[in-house]
Amino acid sequence: MSGPVVVAVDGTADGRRALRYGVDLASSYDAPLRVVHVRHDDVVLAPAMPLFPRSALEEIAARVLRDAVDDTRRMGWKGEEPETVLARPPRVPALVDHSGDARCVVVGRRSSRAQHLFTGSTSSGLAAYSTVPVVCVPESWDPQVRFDRVTVGVDCSDTSAPLVEAAVEIAHDLGAHVVVLHAWRPVGLYDAAISGRAFEDRWEEQTRPFIDRIVDPVRIRHPDVKIDVELRYDRPVVALHEIAEASDLVVIGRHRDDHARFTPALGSTARAVIRTAEHPVLVVPPATRASR
Repeated sequence: MSGPVVVAVDGTADGRRALRYGVDLASSYDAPLRVVHVRHDDVVLAPAMPLFPRSALEEIAARVLRDAVDDTRRMGWKGEEPETVLARPPRVPALVDHSGDARCVVVGRRSSRAQHLFTGSTSSGLAAYSTVPVVCVPESWDPQVRFDRVTVGVDCSDTSAPLVEAAVEIAHDLGAHVVVLHAWRPVGLYDAAISGRAFEDRWEEQTRPFIDRIVDPVRIRHPDVKIDVELRYDRPVVALHEIAEASDLVVIGRHRDDHARFTPALGSTARAVIRTAEHPVLVVPPATRASR
Protein backbone atom coordinates (compact mmCIF):
# COMPACT_ATOMS: atom_id res chain seq x y z
CA MET A 1 0.00 0.00 0.00
CA SER A 2 1.31 3.45 -0.90
CA GLY A 3 0.66 6.69 0.96
CA PRO A 4 2.14 8.50 3.95
CA VAL A 5 3.18 7.05 7.27
CA VAL A 6 0.82 8.58 9.83
CA VAL A 7 1.98 9.08 13.42
CA ALA A 8 -0.31 9.86 16.33
CA VAL A 9 1.30 12.31 18.78
CA ASP A 10 -0.03 13.66 22.06
CA GLY A 11 2.87 15.53 23.67
CA THR A 12 3.80 12.57 25.88
CA ALA A 13 6.64 10.06 25.82
CA ASP A 14 4.26 7.61 24.11
CA GLY A 15 3.77 10.01 21.23
CA ARG A 16 7.49 10.77 20.92
CA ARG A 17 8.24 7.05 20.85
CA ALA A 18 5.69 6.55 18.08
CA LEU A 19 7.20 9.49 16.23
CA ARG A 20 10.68 8.01 16.41
CA TYR A 21 9.41 4.73 15.01
CA GLY A 22 7.38 6.51 12.34
CA VAL A 23 10.36 8.60 11.21
CA ASP A 24 12.50 5.48 10.80
CA LEU A 25 9.69 3.63 9.01
CA ALA A 26 8.87 6.47 6.62
CA SER A 27 12.58 6.86 5.84
CA SER A 28 12.93 3.15 5.00
CA TYR A 29 9.79 3.33 2.83
CA ASP A 30 10.84 6.66 1.26
CA ALA A 31 7.30 7.76 2.12
CA PRO A 32 5.85 11.10 3.27
CA LEU A 33 5.19 11.69 6.96
CA ARG A 34 1.91 12.92 8.44
CA VAL A 35 1.71 13.90 12.11
CA VAL A 36 -1.76 13.88 13.69
CA HIS A 37 -2.73 15.25 17.08
CA VAL A 38 -6.27 14.93 18.40
CA ARG A 39 -7.10 17.87 20.63
CA HIS A 40 -8.27 17.01 24.11
CA ASP A 41 -11.90 17.57 24.83
CA ASP A 42 -13.07 20.34 27.16
CA VAL A 43 -11.66 19.80 30.64
CA VAL A 44 -13.34 20.58 33.97
CA LEU A 45 -10.63 21.54 36.44
CA ALA A 46 -12.79 21.11 39.53
CA PRO A 47 -16.52 21.14 40.39
CA ALA A 48 -16.37 24.76 41.44
CA MET A 49 -14.27 25.94 38.49
CA PRO A 50 -15.29 26.63 34.88
CA LEU A 51 -14.21 24.62 31.88
CA PHE A 52 -10.59 24.92 30.86
CA PRO A 53 -10.76 27.57 28.09
CA ARG A 54 -11.04 26.09 24.62
CA SER A 55 -8.64 28.70 23.28
CA ALA A 56 -6.01 27.44 25.71
CA LEU A 57 -6.61 23.86 24.56
CA GLU A 58 -6.20 24.92 20.94
CA GLU A 59 -2.95 26.72 21.76
CA ILE A 60 -1.55 23.71 23.60
CA ALA A 61 -2.58 21.38 20.78
CA ALA A 62 -0.89 23.58 18.18
CA ARG A 63 2.28 23.58 20.27
CA VAL A 64 2.21 19.77 20.46
CA LEU A 65 2.22 19.63 16.67
CA ARG A 66 4.98 22.23 16.32
CA ASP A 67 7.16 20.39 18.81
CA ALA A 68 6.54 17.11 17.01
CA VAL A 69 7.66 18.56 13.68
CA ASP A 70 10.81 19.94 15.34
CA ASP A 71 11.42 16.51 16.85
CA THR A 72 11.31 14.82 13.45
CA ARG A 73 14.43 16.72 12.36
CA ARG A 74 16.26 15.87 15.55
CA MET A 75 15.31 12.24 14.92
CA GLY A 76 16.95 12.30 11.51
CA TRP A 77 14.01 12.99 9.20
CA LYS A 78 15.38 14.26 5.88
CA GLY A 79 12.20 14.26 3.79
CA GLU A 80 9.82 17.07 3.04
CA GLU A 81 8.18 19.00 5.85
CA PRO A 82 5.76 16.63 7.59
CA GLU A 83 2.08 17.25 7.03
CA THR A 84 0.34 18.20 10.28
CA VAL A 85 -3.28 17.59 11.23
CA LEU A 86 -5.03 18.99 14.29
CA ALA A 87 -8.13 16.83 14.71
CA ARG A 88 -11.17 17.03 16.94
CA PRO A 89 -12.00 14.29 19.47
CA PRO A 90 -12.92 11.50 20.01
CA ARG A 91 -9.44 10.18 19.42
CA VAL A 92 -9.85 6.78 17.77
CA PRO A 93 -12.44 7.85 15.14
CA ALA A 94 -10.35 10.95 14.36
CA LEU A 95 -7.21 8.89 13.81
CA VAL A 96 -9.12 6.44 11.62
CA ASP A 97 -10.50 9.31 9.53
CA HIS A 98 -7.11 10.95 9.00
CA SER A 99 -5.23 7.77 8.10
CA GLY A 100 -7.52 6.22 5.52
CA ASP A 101 -5.08 6.96 2.68
CA ALA A 102 -1.98 5.99 4.66
CA ARG A 103 0.54 3.23 4.22
CA CYS A 104 0.18 2.62 7.96
CA VAL A 105 -0.47 4.49 11.19
CA VAL A 106 1.89 4.38 14.18
CA VAL A 107 0.76 4.81 17.77
CA GLY A 108 2.60 4.50 21.07
CA ARG A 109 1.22 1.79 23.32
CA ARG A 110 0.98 2.75 26.94
CA SER A 111 1.88 0.34 29.70
CA SER A 112 -0.98 -1.38 31.51
CA ARG A 113 -0.64 0.74 34.62
CA ALA A 114 -3.71 1.21 36.79
CA GLN A 115 -4.35 4.77 35.60
CA HIS A 116 -4.81 3.49 32.05
CA LEU A 117 -7.17 0.63 32.81
CA PHE A 118 -10.25 2.84 33.01
CA THR A 119 -9.56 5.18 30.09
CA GLY A 120 -9.59 2.66 27.25
CA SER A 121 -6.77 1.83 24.90
CA THR A 122 -6.11 3.97 21.84
CA SER A 123 -3.79 1.33 20.38
CA SER A 124 -6.33 -1.50 20.70
CA GLY A 125 -9.18 0.70 19.52
CA LEU A 126 -7.25 1.90 16.50
CA ALA A 127 -6.13 -1.65 15.67
CA ALA A 128 -9.76 -2.79 15.85
CA TYR A 129 -11.24 -0.12 13.59
CA SER A 130 -8.49 1.13 11.26
CA THR A 131 -8.76 0.42 7.53
CA VAL A 132 -4.95 0.47 7.21
CA PRO A 133 -2.21 -1.41 9.11
CA VAL A 134 -1.52 -0.16 12.64
CA VAL A 135 1.87 -0.31 14.35
CA CYS A 136 1.69 -0.36 18.16
CA VAL A 137 5.02 0.67 19.72
CA PRO A 138 5.37 -0.39 23.37
CA GLU A 139 7.13 1.46 26.15
CA SER A 140 9.86 -1.21 26.24
CA TRP A 141 10.91 -0.68 22.60
CA ASP A 142 14.58 0.27 22.21
CA PRO A 143 15.46 1.70 18.76
CA GLN A 144 19.10 0.74 19.30
CA VAL A 145 18.30 -2.99 19.53
CA ARG A 146 17.95 -4.87 16.25
CA PHE A 147 17.23 -8.53 15.57
CA ASP A 148 16.77 -8.23 11.79
CA ARG A 149 13.69 -10.44 12.09
CA VAL A 150 10.03 -9.90 11.29
CA THR A 151 7.68 -12.54 12.70
CA VAL A 152 4.22 -13.14 11.23
CA GLY A 153 1.60 -15.24 12.97
CA VAL A 154 -0.62 -17.32 10.66
CA ASP A 155 -3.24 -20.03 10.71
CA CYS A 156 -3.79 -22.69 8.06
CA SER A 157 -6.32 -20.72 6.01
CA ASP A 158 -5.76 -19.09 2.64
CA THR A 159 -6.34 -15.67 4.22
CA SER A 160 -2.87 -15.97 5.75
CA ALA A 161 -1.10 -15.77 2.38
CA PRO A 162 -1.57 -11.98 1.96
CA LEU A 163 -0.48 -11.53 5.57
CA VAL A 164 2.81 -13.33 4.84
CA GLU A 165 3.16 -11.20 1.71
CA ALA A 166 2.76 -8.04 3.79
CA ALA A 167 5.36 -9.23 6.32
CA VAL A 168 7.85 -10.05 3.56
CA GLU A 169 7.43 -6.64 1.94
CA ILE A 170 8.10 -4.96 5.28
CA ALA A 171 11.11 -7.19 5.94
CA HIS A 172 12.51 -6.30 2.53
CA ASP A 173 12.33 -2.58 3.35
CA LEU A 174 13.85 -3.15 6.80
CA GLY A 175 16.60 -5.48 5.57
CA ALA A 176 15.32 -8.31 7.78
CA HIS A 177 14.35 -11.96 7.37
CA VAL A 178 10.92 -13.42 8.08
CA VAL A 179 9.77 -16.12 10.47
CA VAL A 180 6.32 -17.51 9.69
CA LEU A 181 4.90 -18.80 12.96
CA HIS A 182 1.98 -21.17 13.28
CA ALA A 183 1.02 -22.28 16.78
CA TRP A 184 -1.78 -24.50 17.99
CA ARG A 185 -2.67 -26.38 21.10
CA PRO A 186 -6.11 -27.72 22.08
CA VAL A 187 -7.92 -26.16 24.99
CA GLY A 188 -10.22 -28.24 27.14
CA LEU A 189 -10.55 -31.34 29.20
CA TYR A 190 -8.57 -33.51 26.78
CA ASP A 191 -5.55 -31.21 26.61
CA ALA A 192 -3.42 -33.34 28.93
CA ALA A 193 -4.58 -36.56 27.32
CA ILE A 194 -3.38 -35.65 23.84
CA SER A 195 -0.12 -34.05 24.87
CA GLY A 196 3.16 -35.77 24.21
CA ARG A 197 5.97 -35.87 21.69
CA ALA A 198 4.30 -38.45 19.47
CA PHE A 199 1.16 -36.36 19.14
CA GLU A 200 3.18 -33.20 18.53
CA ASP A 201 5.19 -34.91 15.78
CA ARG A 202 2.03 -36.14 14.09
CA TRP A 203 0.45 -32.69 14.33
CA GLU A 204 3.52 -31.05 12.79
CA GLU A 205 3.67 -33.61 10.00
CA GLN A 206 0.03 -32.98 9.10
CA THR A 207 0.23 -29.20 9.46
CA ARG A 208 3.43 -28.36 7.61
CA PRO A 209 2.02 -29.02 4.09
CA PHE A 210 -0.74 -26.46 4.71
CA ILE A 211 1.78 -23.83 5.82
CA ASP A 212 4.15 -24.64 2.95
CA ARG A 213 1.28 -24.16 0.52
CA ILE A 214 0.87 -20.62 1.89
CA VAL A 215 4.57 -19.73 2.10
CA ASP A 216 6.11 -21.34 -1.02
CA PRO A 217 4.47 -18.95 -3.56
CA VAL A 218 5.67 -15.98 -1.49
CA ARG A 219 9.20 -17.39 -1.50
CA ILE A 220 9.09 -17.56 -5.29
CA ARG A 221 7.94 -13.94 -5.58
CA HIS A 222 10.54 -12.70 -3.08
CA PRO A 223 13.73 -14.73 -3.54
CA ASP A 224 15.80 -11.99 -1.91
CA VAL A 225 14.07 -12.34 1.48
CA LYS A 226 14.86 -15.32 3.69
CA ILE A 227 11.67 -16.95 4.99
CA ASP A 228 11.70 -19.58 7.73
CA VAL A 229 8.72 -21.54 9.02
CA GLU A 230 8.33 -22.35 12.71
CA LEU A 231 5.60 -24.64 14.05
CA ARG A 232 4.93 -24.58 17.77
CA TYR A 233 2.64 -26.89 19.68
CA ASP A 234 1.52 -24.16 22.05
CA ARG A 235 -1.17 -21.57 22.60
CA PRO A 236 -0.87 -18.94 19.83
CA VAL A 237 -0.69 -16.03 22.25
CA VAL A 238 2.07 -17.71 24.27
CA ALA A 239 4.10 -18.59 21.17
CA LEU A 240 3.72 -15.10 19.70
CA HIS A 241 4.69 -13.46 22.98
CA GLU A 242 7.82 -15.61 23.29
CA ILE A 243 9.01 -15.14 19.73
CA ALA A 244 8.30 -11.41 19.90
CA GLU A 245 11.12 -11.09 22.41
CA ALA A 246 13.63 -11.58 19.58
CA SER A 247 11.77 -9.84 16.74
CA ASP A 248 11.92 -6.28 15.47
CA LEU A 249 8.26 -6.51 14.49
CA VAL A 250 5.42 -8.97 15.00
CA VAL A 251 2.79 -9.01 12.25
CA ILE A 252 -0.70 -10.30 13.03
CA GLY A 253 -3.99 -10.18 11.17
CA ARG A 254 -7.33 -8.82 12.26
CA HIS A 255 -10.52 -10.83 11.89
CA ARG A 256 -12.83 -9.95 9.02
CA ASP A 257 -16.02 -8.22 10.12
CA ASP A 258 -18.76 -8.58 7.52
CA HIS A 259 -21.70 -7.73 9.78
CA ALA A 260 -21.35 -4.28 11.31
CA ARG A 261 -19.06 -1.41 10.53
CA PHE A 262 -18.57 -0.41 14.15
CA THR A 263 -18.22 -3.86 15.71
CA PRO A 264 -14.60 -4.41 16.81
CA ALA A 265 -12.98 -7.35 15.03
CA LEU A 266 -9.92 -7.65 17.22
CA GLY A 267 -9.67 -11.14 18.65
CA SER A 268 -8.44 -12.10 22.09
CA THR A 269 -5.06 -13.25 20.77
CA ALA A 270 -4.44 -9.97 18.97
CA ARG A 271 -5.46 -7.95 22.02
CA ALA A 272 -3.17 -9.96 24.27
CA VAL A 273 -0.20 -9.63 21.90
CA ILE A 274 -0.69 -5.88 21.57
CA ARG A 275 -0.83 -5.45 25.34
CA THR A 276 2.08 -7.71 26.29
CA ALA A 277 4.63 -7.69 23.44
CA GLU A 278 7.87 -5.91 24.29
CA HIS A 279 8.53 -4.99 20.65
CA PRO A 280 6.33 -3.30 18.04
CA VAL A 281 3.26 -5.13 16.74
CA LEU A 282 1.74 -4.54 13.30
CA VAL A 283 -1.98 -5.33 12.99
CA VAL A 284 -3.10 -5.78 9.38
CA PRO A 285 -6.82 -5.41 8.60
CA PRO A 286 -8.43 -7.96 6.24
CA ALA A 287 -9.22 -5.39 3.54
CA THR A 288 -5.50 -4.52 3.30
CA ARG A 289 -4.51 -8.18 3.10
CA ALA A 290 -7.06 -8.86 0.40
CA SER A 291 -5.94 -5.91 -1.74
CA ARG A 292 -2.29 -6.84 -1.87
